[in-house]
Amino acid sequence: MTYAYISLSANLPSNKTMTDSEFSELCIDIGRVLGCDDINELADTGEIILDDVRIGLFYTEEEGDVISCFVDVGLIEEAFRPTIFENILVLNLEINGLNGETLGFDRNSGHLVLRATMMPASGCTADALAVCLSDYAQFIQRLRAEVLSNNDLHSDVFLSELV
Repeated sequence: MTYAYISLSANLPSNKTMTDSEFSELCIDIGRVLGCDDINELADTGEIILDDVRIGLFYTEEEGDVISCFVDVGLIEEAFRPTIFENILVLNLEINGLNGETLGFDRNSGHLVLRATMMPASGCTADALAVCLSDYAQFIQRLRAEVLSNNDLHSDVFLSELV
């Protein structure tokens, strides 16, 4: 399985900043494309659950440079953290994502998180973002099932599919 990271098509002129209301509409359209029961959920809460994976999109007009995406990988048990942290550093080098994807640790929740950034000026469409979020959900499910459950982030099969 390969992961098709977001391919942005020109939608906004490069000198135009997306407004907060345009971002809200984009989130509603993403919900519609994904077939969510509540198409307003992403716009209203900033988060959706897609294939049992919690995904958040955040944007403010004041900071208008990027849409931040956070994908919850899950709780990392304290006993496994040193090994997993070392391996996450290795995995971050292998991801080579187009949207600055990186795995990190949220100290407050104890969860491993995938973070990505998208450039609104590059033309984020609902269809492209929906594909990207679906790909992230598949990636996280695979990471949970094949790697984290075995505490083996060096899985050659898994890493070969990332690059």
